[in-house]
This record gives sequence, structure tokens and C-alpha cells, in this order.
Amino acid sequence: MLKDDFRESLLRCINDYLPVLMTGDRDWTVKGFIDIYKNIYSISLDTKVISKILELMLFPMIQQFAEDHGLEIVLSKAQNFYPDITFITPGGRKIALDIKSTYRRSATRVSGFTLGAFTGYFRFRDKAKNITFPYNEYDKHYVLGIIHTKQGELIDESRVYTIDDLKEILSVIKDVEFVLREKYQIAADRPGSGNTKNIGSATKIEELRDGTGVFARYGVEVFDDYWMYYLTNDMARQAQLAKPPYRNLEGYFEYKGGTTARIKEPSVEYFAPPQLELPFVADIEKNPLFPSTRFQGSKLKLVDWIWDNIKDLQLDTALDAFGGTGCVSHRLKREGKQVTYNDVLKFNYYIGLALIENDEVTLSSGDVDFLLQRHEGVDYPTFIYDTFPDIYFTDEENSWLDMVVKNIELLGDGSIGLAKVGYKRALAYFALFQACIIKRPYNLFHRKNLYIRTSEVERSFGNKTTWDTPFPNHFLKFISEANDAVFSNGRQNVALNEDGFDVKGEFDLVYIDTPYISNRGVGVDYLDFYHFLEGIVNYEAWGEKIDYRTKHRKWKQAKSIWSDRNRIHSAFDQLFRQFQDSTLVVSYRADGIPSIEELMDMLKRYKRGVTRVAATEYKYALSVNHSQEVLLIAL
Repeated sequence: MLKDDFRESLLRCINDYLPVLMTGDRDWTVKGFIDIYKNIYSISLDTKVISKILELMLFPMIQQFAEDHGLEIVLSKAQNFYPDITFITPGGRKIALDIKSTYRRSATRVSGFTLGAFTGYFRFRDKAKNITFPYNEYDKHYVLGIIHTKQGELIDESRVYTIDDLKEILSVIKDVEFVLREKYQIAADRPGSGNTKNIGSATKIEELRDGTGVFARYGVEVFDDYWMYYLTNDMARQAQLAKPPYRNLEGYFEYKGGTTARIKEPSVEYFAPPQLELPFVADIEKNPLFPSTRFQGSKLKLVDWIWDNIKDLQLDTALDAFGGTGCVSHRLKREGKQVTYNDVLKFNYYIGLALIENDEVTLSSGDVDFLLQRHEGVDYPTFIYDTFPDIYFTDEENSWLDMVVKNIELLGDGSIGLAKVGYKRALAYFALFQACIIKRPYNLFHRKNLYIRTSEVERSFGNKTTWDTPFPNHFLKFISEANDAVFSNGRQNVALNEDGFDVKGEFDLVYIDTPYISNRGVGVDYLDFYHFLEGIVNYEAWGEKIDYRTKHRKWKQAKSIWSDRNRIHSAFDQLFRQFQDSTLVVSYRADGIPSIEELMDMLKRYKRGVTRVAATEYKYALSVNHSQEVLLIAL
């Protein structure tokens, strides 16, 4: 078999094997572990456990593939050896195959693979430490990526099943998909984790399927050169450098400059080729404005002040760990930074998708027409109409919301690609969120108070004209503002929907703007304030989440650690420890718990220098009190 046929033949063989791995309902065929008494125990959601089981299931098929094509197989000597499998052709050529798995974060993105070390055998290519054969003896390096969807929230790990229960046991994963590409085709220009020196991967599913990662257009030579001489912050300090020579592909090309360049490495000198094609660097032709917002806690009026205080820092990659409205992420994106937006609330995640990760997709007039009309043949639900009468909106408005939520779900025919459809839906959700809160007294969903809008009384506050403006008018306004906020800065920006403690990666700067506890011990809980918006993006499961004992149909939830005065000190300490290798920028109110002095003391446990910057007196949106916003910068 010619090596050019290797990928196509192996991928075809693996895909033919899918029925062994998945049921007709696309559930994993593995249900658990069984003991000699025929008791069945649930499998852990640990990615390493799932990966190992999948690898064991695939091995008989891979072995048969090798026999059918006259290939010899050599397995890795130990768990930490590269690659998992070496194929040797009759002519003696070696092909590396590493098996990796990851889970879907959304319909268009995965958590990402780690593609092996960029130190050790990768740099010293004639050595055989932690590798089956020296790296330079391999003809090609393939990654067999296994993508799956977790079902962890539905798994009861405490339950013990029997053989008779087999059909009712829910698999921990479903929807298994294989991608098979050369390593350089799906690699990212950032490490795969903050603690180990591994190469990261693309996270867009389309790029993994098509092999169109950031190095694909430049070839394996640029990929090899980039990662052979990539330095983390620690490595740069050990080399007595003020900072790494480059942190991304754009910086790499700038560093090489198209001329002879040299990076020092133990026993290695490297001279860069002058003929490399320079990458595309976006010019931001328009001045994208962030949309108007009435979200509580928004830093929109402070974002220029925040940027003025951090713009001189060594900053290329940034994590906005509690992204909220996205205004700080948007400003960092405007300044050309590679931004990772994160928020634990799903409705906020859609804001991040629409305005931070999305760099070109907007809603067309045809999209808007589709969203605003009822369509024949569509069975429109009535959940909001049935569940929230006389609570937040009128019956007519509730019915309109049910219609638009369904139309957002149906938006896009897939011909433009799943990722672009996802961005269109996110933009529509964003506009719907803004339309909902602008029609609410106090812009919140914290109590049943529609009567404030509808009562015929003399008013000393509130904007009845805004409240009574029809939903479609507000919706169209915010669609226009959202479209105007979309732009590309030429970087791979990402939106995540995770607890801040679960975010992995290496960032130059981490911006931390947690919910706030007042000096009276009263905490801000954004899910309490905006549960209705969280329900919109969890429409099918909304009814299961509601605490029906409450008049305003709030969500059932445990108290957040960020609104608990007894746990918030340890939460901050854990967060600072987690991101201690990054520059930390903490935004907090001067009159909060913990106090600014306590926060500074905690930061000094992990950082050498902490600077306090106080804003002028500032009145937060929806607040009756004035306070100072304080920025702590820890280097």
C-alpha cells in the first residue's frame, strides 16, 4: 500500500467499525464495568479512562487493517511513549499514529486534543527517549482523533445495575466521530495545557475534519520549526530572556522577519529561511462599537479606563474568566489580542459566541424576516405563554417569545456550515436577551412585577414608553447593534461555557471580574437576576429547572460560591493560585467582601508585585449607591 493511500484506507476502515462502538441511537455500546457477580458499575467521565477503553476497542480493527495491508505494528513501550502505534511498511518506512480523544463543547467546537510534547524527542530528533523510534525516522505523523459528546449530567454514578438492566443503562458518551489527519494539519499555535509542554490543537470541528488548522497552509516545515523553538514563560526565564520570542504564528513570522534569525537552545542553532510567506493579518477597517446594554454589573462605561491601565503590559493572549456582557473581551479583541471569553451561564456564553468568537457572520434581512414570522408546518411551543402568565410580560408578548425562540432554533439551513449557523443563532439570542431586559422594570427577573408596567398610575420613575414599545422594534434595534459589533482581528478568539476553575490553558493575562458581595454580606447572583434568559437557551429543559414554589418561577440552584461570604475568600485564593503564571487583573468594588486589602494580601502569595488603581466614584447600572471600582494588577 502506498503511503499516500494510508489515511483514506485507515479512515474508511475505522468508520466501517462505528457500529461496534455505537448503538442505533448513537449511544456508546460500552455501558460500564462488570464484576464476577454480574453487577455493572458506571464508567467514569474521566477523559483518560474513556480514551483508553476506546483505544482497546479499536486495537483489533487496527491490527486487522495492518495485516490486510502488509504492515507491521509496533506498540508504544509505555503510557508516556510516543506514538501509540507505529506502522512499518514492507519497504521499512515508519508511520506514527497517536490516538487522542476529546469532547464536544458545542455543535461546532470541542475541548481540544493535546498533540504530544514540543520538547524532548520532538526537538532532539535523533534520540529515542520516550519515543518508539527517533522522531526523524518517521515518514508521517498522524493523529486519530475521537470526538464524543458527554452525558455526565444524566449519569447516576452511585447506582449499581445488573445484566437485566442493560438496556436502560445510559452510556457516559454518545455521538462518536473519528477524524484522521497529519499532526501539523490540526495543530494550534498555542500549548495544549498550562502545566505540561504539549502542542495544542484546533478546537473548531470543521478544522479538525478538514485538516485546516493554522499551520495547514504553511506545511509541516513551518509547524516543526515553530514548535521546536517555542518557549513558555518559564522556559524564557530559564534562558534569561525577558519574554518568549513569539507566542503565536503571527509573532513567529514577525520574529523571523523573512531574514536569517537564530534562537539559542542547548546544543542547537537554527537559521530561519528567508522565503516564508507572511500570514494574513487583519486590518480592522471599521470601529466596531459594543452594543448598548442594561445588564447589571456591566463594565461598559469603565472599559476604556480598564484598557488604559493594562495597555502597557506584555499582553498577547488574554482570558476573560467571568466574561459577562463581553465588553472587556470585545475591547481586548479590538486591540488585536487573542481572547478567550468564558462564562458559566449559558446565555452569556451565547453573547461570547456572537461578539467575541464570531468574526464575520451577521444576520441578513432574510434571517430577520424568518425570525419574525410564523411558518406553516411548524409546531410552535407555548411554554413561556403557559408558564409565565402575568409575571414578566403580557400574554401576547409571551406568545411572541415562544415563536421567536423556535425560529432561532430553526434558523439556517446548514449550507453555510454549522459554525456559521451557530453564530447566527447566537446573534439572534443576544438581540432577544437585550429586548427582554429593556422591557423589564429594573431590567431584571427577580420578582413578579408586570403590574409596574401595566398599572395606570402617575409615575416618578421608569420608562413606560420603552416598556410598551413592541418587542419586534427592540429586537430589530439590537440585531443592528450586534451586527455592527462583529469584526475580525485576525486571531483565533474562543468562547467557553465553563466554571472559571475548570478553564485550562496558558494566558499572558487573566482578567477576573467575579460577582460582588457587599460589605453587608449581600451577594450578587446573576442566575437569580437573569434566570429567564438562561431558560430561553435551555428551552427544552426549562420546566425541569424551575422552582414552582416561587411566584416569579426562578431556577432551582445551590448557592454560588461567589455569593457566599463564608467561602468567597477561599474561592479567590484558589483562582489566584490556578492562574499564578499569568498577569492577573482583578476588578472589584472598594466596599466589598473580601476587602481590597485582603485581595491584595492573597495576590501577594503568588505574585511579586501588586498595584492598586482606583477609579473615580462610579454608579453601577441599576444600583442606587455610588462606589469606587478598584483594579488590582498583579505581575
